[in-house]
Amino acid sequence: MKLKIAVLLCGLFVVQGLFSPLWAQTLRVTGKVTGSNNEILQGATISVKGENIATTTNESGNYLISVPKKGSVLIVSYAGMEKEEQVVNMEGAIDFSLNTLSGNLDEVVVVGYGTQKITKVSGAI
Repeated sequence: MKLKIAVLLCGLFVVQGLFSPLWAQTLRVTGKVTGSNNEILQGATISVKGENIATTTNESGNYLISVPKKGSVLIVSYAGMEKEEQVVNMEGAIDFSLNTLSGNLDEVVVVGYGTQKITKVSGAI
């Protein structure tokens, strides 16, 4: 009886191992984001359209993101550059080259934090 149970459990583990790649549908996508003059774009945002999944590029312009399924759309954005979209059909590398916006930026938000002694301030902060 114990032998039958052991064989049954081993069979279940083998079947589970065969079909587990079918259940895992996430795709690992890597790549590099550059500008139109091949300049590295550090801090560019890569997101999956319609999902709450995003990442940013590192100091070399490289990124790594897990996409939930084939057919998902990656959106790449960077300040002063046009957004670019690409459909993901398989794992691997997808590189992006963003073009500079033709118009001027119409919105810029600057936030600053700092400390100063009250004796050095002559006006409102």
